[in-house]
Amino acid sequence: CALTSTSSAARYSPIRGVGDSLTNQMGMDLIVKAFFDAVSTGNIAKFLLVDARRPNCPQGDTILHIAARSGNLSVLTLAVEAGADIEAMNASGKRPLHEAAQCGHPECAQFLIENGANVNALKRGDWTPLMLSVASCVYGSTPLPKVNQQLDVLRLLLRHGADISAVNKDGWNCLHI
Repeated sequence: CALTSTSSAARYSPIRGVGDSLTNQMGMDLIVKAFFDAVSTGNIAKFLLVDARRPNCPQGDTILHIAARSGNLSVLTLAVEAGADIEAMNASGKRPLHEAAQCGHPECAQFLIENGANVNALKRGDWTPLMLSVASCVYGSTPLPKVNQQLDVLRLLLRHGADISAVNKDGWNCLHI
């Protein structure tokens, strides 16, 4: 596995007597940041799964949020096996399935659903994964392959019981988007 300088430093810091409580200026544990960096860049770093259940960044993202957002099924699998909470909410109320749905990662969404993610979970009384997926198809100029991935996510959510009539705090459902 390729190591970035950040992940390399985090990997070896316990050997040099630096605990995993060392934080950066944003209050995030450096070992957690190194793992998030590894997830975001596609570097699988199983050795960094010190404690997959503990979010420690200001936005409340867990390893699952980052992996689902970036479409990294391998890390998502490792984190779930390590005990990460599949329904953990970040500071904006998103769960990992919200991230996978919004970012168009059908394989990650499938994995999360198979492992118990609620397809109708509201993001702080706001949008469901289906609503976020629909919005990602509608807004902006999305390249065709990405639209196809979003459509795969939409179909997947509907097959697993996503409620098209679920409404958010403004009374909107996915058909209003």
